[in-house]
Amino acid sequence: MKTFYLFDEITKECLGTYDAQESPLEDGVYIAPNCSTDIEPNIVEEGKYNYWNDSNWELKDDTRGIWYKADGSTVKVASLLDEIDTSWSRVKPEPTNEQKISLLKSQILDIEYRAIMPRGAREAFIVLCQQQGAAAGLSEPQLYAANPFYRGLKDTDAIAADLRAQIKALS
Repeated sequence: MKTFYLFDEITKECLGTYDAQESPLEDGVYIAPNCSTDIEPNIVEEGKYNYWNDSNWELKDDTRGIWYKADGSTVKVASLLDEIDTSWSRVKPEPTNEQKISLLKSQILDIEYRAIMPRGAREAFIVLCQQQGAAAGLSEPQLYAANPFYRGLKDTDAIAADLRAQIKALS
């Protein structure tokens, strides 16, 4: 047997190995599949892949994965053949002040909704959070620290004032 290295016909990416058997008709000749070579590929570095250039293996950048646009939205690249826009980055960009303000405003709306929630419903949600926290083995201070919804039910006015101060600082 002899090891051959398989590669994709289109992307030329190394796909793995194949143990070829010697031909029963010719000594020293091995039955190997199409899109294979007996040249061993390189050791792959992080973020790279082995590419068959029709005579040797080369390491190329692996562009598959999550990319970020300038506005923070994500693009999933699933194929080596997908085009990568030069403005995209592997690092998530810091949100703009407008995006931060928008998020804070939505949080204020959520807090204000909880504040006008009928008292019985609000108390029922607090009890539900406490039950879930107890089931998870959380003490009252741990639940308060870990669950923003619970904190919001307990401290709606203080949280809304804090969010408004953050918006003012960003404006």
